[in-house]
Amino acid sequence: CISKGSSASLETTGVDPARDRVVELAAAQGHELAHIPGATYAEVVHVPSDVQQSPGAQAAARVHGIADDEIERGALFPDAWARFLAFAEACLNNAIDAESDESGDELAPPRPPDVLPSLLLGGHNGCRFDFALLLFECQRHKLPTSPLRRWFFVDTLHVFESAKAEVGVACLKLQCLVNTAARACDLRAHRALDDCIALRHVVHGVASRLDCSAACLLSKFALQWNEPSSMAQVAALLAD
Repeated sequence: CISKGSSASLETTGVDPARDRVVELAAAQGHELAHIPGATYAEVVHVPSDVQQSPGAQAAARVHGIADDEIERGALFPDAWARFLAFAEACLNNAIDAESDESGDELAPPRPPDVLPSLLLGGHNGCRFDFALLLFECQRHKLPTSPLRRWFFVDTLHVFESAKAEVGVACLKLQCLVNTAARACDLRAHRALDDCIALRHVVHGVASRLDCSAACLLSKFALQWNEPSSMAQVAALLAD
């Protein structure tokens, strides 16, 4: 099982990973106990005005509801990306073990784990959209993607597609899954952090129905990033 998990979500100027831009970036730390919320990160990202005023971006804005002036004041993507990476590293660095002593009467002081944890980053439709769009943004801004080599990725759309018969869900949209598979969770749709938190609830709800942990459920679908192949495709598409 992957020992540390986090969900990530984006709001964007459209649905084309190669052409559109990140408007909001968010992540929520996962925890094996569903009632422990974990840390969160969210930030509105600046989009150049000529891009933001395009018909596609304005149509997207009517969905996510983030005002143009808020996007204008947003962080530059390189700064937001650096803080996102710092959040992910903090989730890993805060991992501790707590073991009982030989008598079993007392808990030993927490200590760093013997084996360094791995980070599992989950996103709903992440492979085709969220993860891909982040790669395009990194390439566009000439940002290093080396931290991603140490992560695992899982598209929860694939997870729930595989389990929909056992769980009893038909619609795999996140809003539908919140209503059918999650425990109490109010989803403010189309804001990135709310989607992250909703996805975390759905993962725990599905794992509970399947009588397994959230980490073990997601680990079965975890993939490592093929950097040379992915970045070659990104560079080719951006050059078109």
